[in-house]
Amino acid sequence: MQRDLAAQTPPAVATAQANTGPIIADPPGVNFGIVEPGVTVSATIKLINPLDRPVTIKIAQPSCTCTSVDVTGKVIPAKGMLEMPMSMKTPHSVGPKTAQVQLVFEGFNQVLKVRIDAETAYAVRANPAFIDALAPERMKGFFELSAADGTPFMVLSVAGKPALTADGKPMVAAARQVVRYDFTPSASAKVPPFLIVETDHPKCPVLDLRVRHETTRIAPALNFAEYRENVGLSAKGASSEFEIEIKHMAAARVSGVTSLNPAAKTELLEQRSDGDSLMVKVRFTNVSLPNGVFLFPCQFTSGAKAADLWLYGTVRAAATSTTPLTLDSRIDEKKLTTLAPFAHDGSVRSAPPIAVLRIATRATDLAMTEETYNAARLAIDRGLAELARTQSANGKWFEGTEVTPTDMQPRQRAASVAVTAMALKAFAQLGEASDARAQLQAKSAILAVLSNAAETDAVVNGGLGNYVMSAIASGLATVGDADATAATTRAIAWLRENQWDDAEGIDPSKDWFGGAGYGNSKRPDLSNTQMMLDAMHDAGVSHDDPAFERAVAFISRTQNRSATNPAKWAENGANDGGFVYTPANGGESFASDAAGEGRFGEKMTTKSLRSYGSMTYAGFKSLLYAGLSPADPRVQDALEWIGAHFTFLENPGLGQQGYFYYIHAMSRALQASGLASIHDNTGRSHEWRSELINALVTRQRANGSWKNESDRWEESNETLATIYAVLALEEALKPAPSLK
Repeated sequence: MQRDLAAQTPPAVATAQANTGPIIADPPGVNFGIVEPGVTVSATIKLINPLDRPVTIKIAQPSCTCTSVDVTGKVIPAKGMLEMPMSMKTPHSVGPKTAQVQLVFEGFNQVLKVRIDAETAYAVRANPAFIDALAPERMKGFFELSAADGTPFMVLSVAGKPALTADGKPMVAAARQVVRYDFTPSASAKVPPFLIVETDHPKCPVLDLRVRHETTRIAPALNFAEYRENVGLSAKGASSEFEIEIKHMAAARVSGVTSLNPAAKTELLEQRSDGDSLMVKVRFTNVSLPNGVFLFPCQFTSGAKAADLWLYGTVRAAATSTTPLTLDSRIDEKKLTTLAPFAHDGSVRSAPPIAVLRIATRATDLAMTEETYNAARLAIDRGLAELARTQSANGKWFEGTEVTPTDMQPRQRAASVAVTAMALKAFAQLGEASDARAQLQAKSAILAVLSNAAETDAVVNGGLGNYVMSAIASGLATVGDADATAATTRAIAWLRENQWDDAEGIDPSKDWFGGAGYGNSKRPDLSNTQMMLDAMHDAGVSHDDPAFERAVAFISRTQNRSATNPAKWAENGANDGGFVYTPANGGESFASDAAGEGRFGEKMTTKSLRSYGSMTYAGFKSLLYAGLSPADPRVQDALEWIGAHFTFLENPGLGQQGYFYYIHAMSRALQASGLASIHDNTGRSHEWRSELINALVTRQRANGSWKNESDRWEESNETLATIYAVLALEEALKPAPSLK
């Protein structure tokens, strides 16, 4: 739905020609191309002011609530520019999506319109996108499916029946399939309104084709924007949420949403107006749906009106194959621990937070005092000035610096690229206030590495691959221009490929499953896993992505919580909801080592592992990024541990070791939580933003840098400590996230 600003602006503006006036949008619009349904995509454009005086943005109005922008009241400097981040949530249906942001400026008869386009498509696309069964001879036929990413896949079923190829031969995996459909057995019955197709493609378990037939005409009493909802792969007992747009509702409201299938439950959660439309959020719960695809209506009621929305998805039995996976030759099988296979049943799901990639430009956006905001900005500016001063002529930091990864590999120099990417992010999050020269040099240095096959190979295969590629993806995603976005996509693809899963012979019963490690066969740990998920979150990867789903298994096994972690160390432990370094190889915790109990708990009569600060914040935010609700017991128990150990004085469990890493993980976690304050175990409330700012301002050195007197994990290096500190301060200056 399009809303025009003419009614909100003076008559002269209302009659102004769109896109005429002094302010220029560069680029004039954004086309995201083909994207997945139900994800949030983002981009940043520049608003350029060629005048000799500043110009204030009076109104910035998106055409629909699926589009977000926040520049109203901001000022474009004279002969300067202002970065305008924009995001758009794509619908769950396939097809083109267009939105628009209209901008009005103080003192000008200009309505600048910035168009946003995308085409939503599942990872498996159908051609044609519908089945025309209006004529009797078309009641059976063929359609084509193809994988957009080229991944070979098999079609498992069509309308709940085993899939058949066009030539009747057995189905074999391929990137393109031609499949039969046949409605003739239904000639005397009602043809389904949608043909449900099930595949084994990891990103597309199920999709639909609209069926055109005299019995499938839809004329509901409520005008749904889409008449079906794909709830995807559903486990018994699991819940998920979706949002539906109902057009032309004016002031009317929905009074109830009822599943017409007793094996499933639908609940009305909330509703809000969006112009003339109504956005309705619904929770779907699989109570006892049988295995296989499902298609059934749920009924929306509004006053005397009632209309059906079709829900579809698939339920699959747990894998029963007895064929063992082939273990990757890099893995020592003796180091693997086998646990009960992880199950997602019981997860409480909600919309995860959208990545916020720019700081707020004023204290009022944060409910923060001007004094506190200005203190943070000054500390950030001083820190970035020192980083700009120490940047090499090649645009990098840490050049020639050797680092020791946690698992004691030989020292590597690839850290320079990772640290440079982290610094790039610190500069880019300031938006138009950034040091453009330092930012451009850092970006160019990273892109130069990625454009050189030999250098890229040295970086990713030098023992720090996950660390480096995660930092690159986060840094370039924050920049957000075209070449940075293309490189971000490459980095995310590498991270997906290098997550430990069945591709390496690791099945869900193994404690390595779903985690990420430094690389080169090193076992996974929560530190590397959270960096991978940070990168995916910053890059806008959907929480429904299989990488997030796999990671939840690993993260849950890292938590000191026996109800969801069957590991012996968790059963014997404090059961406090905190997190340890890794569950792999029987589990490790640096807090246990610091307490004299051994890094592996090997000095204890009965092994258990201690939770500690940096890993607990890492686990807490990673669960949120993966779409777990604040109501999920794992999230609640982690937050309880945080309240019991809330401090800016040290990294709880490790003292000053890894302090700045801890502060950065803490700031990202609390920003993602949307909480303005934290209650400690005495009941005292802490406004975490102002306390974090005060703690870091107090520790800042005369030259604008930070430094840890403990040299553990390279934090005695001023460059790394300063980057962590600046990034943490920037998280404190970001507004609370909206939800995907």
